[in-house]
Amino acid sequence: MRPHYAEYVKHAMRFYAKSRINASSEQPRFKTEADKKNWNACHTALNTYSDEEREVFVALYSDTAPLPEAIAKIAKEHRMEQNHVWNMVNDLEKKVAKRRGLI
Repeated sequence: MRPHYAEYVKHAMRFYAKSRINASSEQPRFKTEADKKNWNACHTALNTYSDEEREVFVALYSDTAPLPEAIAKIAKEHRMEQNHVWNMVNDLEKKVAKRRGLI
């Protein structure tokens, strides 16, 4: 069972990944203060990972497929075990949730 904050973090990470892919500058323009806080929480949490791991996360969350399907696809592309990718996702979710005060 996924933690209560998982959907919130997924939404925040998809916004972050989309903004990084389409970015013309380091930070996007934010429509709301919540978007800005979410983006900053994601950015700060991602900076605790290596460049390769950040690449995996951006690819994962920029995929529009459901998370389990996206994880399977990313694991195959990066020659990683799906369980390892799930563990990375769980760890990232906790870091972002803590930074947003959800846990």
